[in-house]
Amino acid sequence: MSNFKLKNVTIGSDLEMFLSKNGKICSAIGQLGGSKKEPKYIDNLCYIQEDNILAEANIPPVTTFEEFKNYINYIKDYLRHEKKYNLLFSSSEEIDDELLREPKAREFGCEKSLIVDYNEDGDEIPDLDFREDLERKSFSNIRVGGLHIHYGYDDNNDKVNREIVKLFDKNVTLSLLKHDNDKHQRRLFYGKAGEYRNKPYGVECRSLGSGLLKSNATLKLVWDGIQKTINDFNSGERVSHEEFEIIKDIINNHKN
Repeated sequence: MSNFKLKNVTIGSDLEMFLSKNGKICSAIGQLGGSKKEPKYIDNLCYIQEDNILAEANIPPVTTFEEFKNYINYIKDYLRHEKKYNLLFSSSEEIDDELLREPKAREFGCEKSLIVDYNEDGDEIPDLDFREDLERKSFSNIRVGGLHIHYGYDDNNDKVNREIVKLFDKNVTLSLLKHDNDKHQRRLFYGKAGEYRNKPYGVECRSLGSGLLKSNATLKLVWDGIQKTINDFNSGERVSHEEFEIIKDIINNHKN
């Protein structure tokens, strides 16, 4: 794998946002349309769906920051101007009981994530299921939002995916902790360091919080870290077991 290079890389994203009106968080349930299985097309190659009480949206694969920024801003503008919502760029919020009475507000995605982990001997465990405590999440008043980043590349494979994930957490997640608005410890619910999903086109990195959607400036920091990850991988840099354990501890225990 040392000679493997990431080629024809594209970057995609799905992003989750809290909606508000008149200074109060409100629910997306029954308001936006779209679901995990059938997201709603909103033109400009973008899709939207209801995800618990949050709005979730998807952009197409891109190769430049201008595309990345413009598609995300298109989605923001759609929610603001077409749907008349204000957006709260936060990775975790405490929600009033009133908004959680709908059964869908107690539902969470069932697709399992993987997590980069190691056994007692320090050997990497490549496909360890990260089993989320769905009952605990369901009965909590905390809701969380993510900014998931997708890498597509030629001849993708699971082993390369895990190296991308580790470099991503070093270059992006770790570097941007201080920029993320995460009042209620999102990673107690999901988005721990090393969390990812293998995809037919590459890998989905799931550790970033949606607080980083707040401005073009923070989006640029995300993009720069994405590109550094590609460049570091192609120059042969790898994150060791020992280094990743330190990175995980800082990210997962909010040492920012």
